[in-house]
Amino acid sequence: MAITCCKCKTDIDNNENYFECDSCKRPVHVNYSCSELSASEIKCMQLKKRILRFLCNECNNGLIQIPSLVRSIEELKTDIENLKLKYDKPFDGNHSVLQPKVNEIAPEDIISEMLERQKRANNIMISNLDEANSNTKDDLTSVKLILKDLNVDVDNIKVIRIGKPNQQRPRLVKVILKKTQRMQ
Repeated sequence: MAITCCKCKTDIDNNENYFECDSCKRPVHVNYSCSELSASEIKCMQLKKRILRFLCNECNNGLIQIPSLVRSIEELKTDIENLKLKYDKPFDGNHSVLQPKVNEIAPEDIISEMLERQKRANNIMISNLDEANSNTKDDLTSVKLILKDLNVDVDNIKVIRIGKPNQQRPRLVKVILKKTQRMQ
């Protein structure tokens, strides 16, 4: 596989010398036109224990941009901190307003709400169940057919129509199960 000089974009022969950029590790011809190093700098680069670092033009240009990037990052950090301060303050104020409202809710109200929800946990609401000659027996039969398809125990259920009769659409049907069941 041929190695290509990152400066002149030509292949480097096996017998040719080249440097690798200390940052990106891409090869560069040793000659002045590619490496832009003087003869004494080239000798320093060929030492086994060298201190001199070599960077290709692209990496060197990237280093030049670092201070401006650092400034931009610092400005962004400052902007973020300012936004945090700006948007944290309204929430602190709301907490002091909302806390008395939370304290106003009595534990008895919470308990009664929980009990009410437990009672309703056994209820199923069915909509669009035809009520042409609506009587409770017809509704019960229709609901039992639906619940059998869902593998729900149909013994001891209660069926109630909710709302006033309406000619445009059927009323909701409330099905009260005697015990909570899981449907498969």
